[in-house]
Amino acid sequence: MKTFLKLICLFSFILIFADYSNAQETEDKMNLKVSKQYKQQAAAFADSHEWVSFKYRIMNYYNDSLYWDIVTDVIIKYDDDNSMIFLNDNNLDYILITNNHYKRIDVAKNNLYDISKNRKDKSKKYKELAIFGKIANYFCDPAYFMKPIDFANTWALLHIFYNVETIDLNGSTYNKYRSKLAGYGDMVTSFVNNETNFLDSLYMEQNLDDGSTVRRYMTFYDVSYENRQGYIDSIFDFSNVEYTSYSKYDEFTMPVKTLSNQMSQGLLDYPLVNLEGDTTSIREQDGWILLNFWTTNCGPCLQHLKEYSHEKDSLGYRILENEGIKILAIEHRSNNLEHIRQIASKSNSEDIAYSAKDIMTVINIPTLGYYYLVSPNKEIVYETGDLGDYSEIINKLKVEN
Repeated sequence: MKTFLKLICLFSFILIFADYSNAQETEDKMNLKVSKQYKQQAAAFADSHEWVSFKYRIMNYYNDSLYWDIVTDVIIKYDDDNSMIFLNDNNLDYILITNNHYKRIDVAKNNLYDISKNRKDKSKKYKELAIFGKIANYFCDPAYFMKPIDFANTWALLHIFYNVETIDLNGSTYNKYRSKLAGYGDMVTSFVNNETNFLDSLYMEQNLDDGSTVRRYMTFYDVSYENRQGYIDSIFDFSNVEYTSYSKYDEFTMPVKTLSNQMSQGLLDYPLVNLEGDTTSIREQDGWILLNFWTTNCGPCLQHLKEYSHEKDSLGYRILENEGIKILAIEHRSNNLEHIRQIASKSNSEDIAYSAKDIMTVINIPTLGYYYLVSPNKEIVYETGDLGDYSEIINKLKVEN
């Protein structure tokens, strides 16, 4: 009897597993079918045009608050091995990515980058900058759309497509695709115009572990198909006298992050320039110091400068300064004092703002915004990527004292 029951259980398990496998296989086939249709529309658009330019607007909401709103001018050339992508952020950051070069003009920071594809470059800077940099930031959610097909493969493979339906919207017919980014939990809805095969807009939603919701709205507009090669060449003429004062970097001169998080002699004596153009150093500072490394395009960094400002408005002092800690807010990527002043003034942080371009060559800065607490005898006693409510720093101060 026991043997018979075991056989019944085994047979039932096999049937359940078979049903599950068939259902899973059916779902996988449907996902592949939707994905194939999406890729075919992207390829049809690329095959129909050599050039396309447009404005790309991204509105990012954290819960119900607008966190940032960015409009970027984009130019794309579809030409097999000679494809290229051009990006322009508010005339402050120009980027050109081809199969062989990553070129960038960072107007805000007075920097020029010209990184070539180099087989001998073991650090793979070209790949890191060109493929995992701005391309990922701007074009992850559109998957195959809005970039040359040869640039698309990395992120398109992360998208799992599971639904498509045809809808009428504002007098046009669209394919409404549903997909998600594997491993990220992002739910993406894409609207592709069936007449032009152009990706009109996307909506992304992500639920975070803390219960918060991130929503991102992306729209593409002011579309043109004219040849823009002359315009791109004029922007990336690095011999232009306009760029005389800019720092120039290639694969051999790019500043690299040191693995050290110690107070080296190089760090102690690294020139820190305030907004009046006066130079000092960490060695010249007395007492406790908070090294607040930030950069002008880092959202969390700017938010923290605003928190300093809110403290002064409500209390009349910055909390850390009241505890005897001097704040050095060091912009570590730029020496454009006027631009730093413009950004710092928005949070009344001019008095603590400094420029120390490329200081990451003598101290590890793991994220765009990072903090080191330095004791009076010039030792790092605490570090963090998030100051929070300062409790950890203040407790550390009390222990050391």
